[in-house]
Amino acid sequence: TDNYWLRPNGLYDFSFRLLHEAHKWNFNSFKKACDNKLFFDNSERLIVVDNTNTTLKEILPYAEEAHLNGIPVCLVYFKPKLSLEEIAKRNIHNVPLEVVQKQYNRIGYTMHEELIDYGIPCTFLFIE
Repeated sequence: TDNYWLRPNGLYDFSFRLLHEAHKWNFNSFKKACDNKLFFDNSERLIVVDNTNTTLKEILPYAEEAHLNGIPVCLVYFKPKLSLEEIAKRNIHNVPLEVVQKQYNRIGYTMHEELIDYGIPCTFLFIE
């Protein structure tokens, strides 16, 4: 979704009030990538969604779209090496520490199992 905020001159121009539009843009970009059947070397498609997907509700549309297009789903979980205080201090969106903590606490480390329950084959990596 961060690419939504990049302007042609390279300036990063974030606006919280447009966040919903940015997420819609991100999902539509993902759908286009899933639909794209032309790859330079006919290799398997690798599409990375770098987003704050902390719950099944947030990730399910992406997983369903990938599955419908025959693209394997792999979730990558990670535990941050920095403290949440340091993450809040460094983020470029000025997200307050309280919100960073809420997002961290919402992370569903079993989303891969829930996707399988939905009939979507899924693998996962856990990076510490």
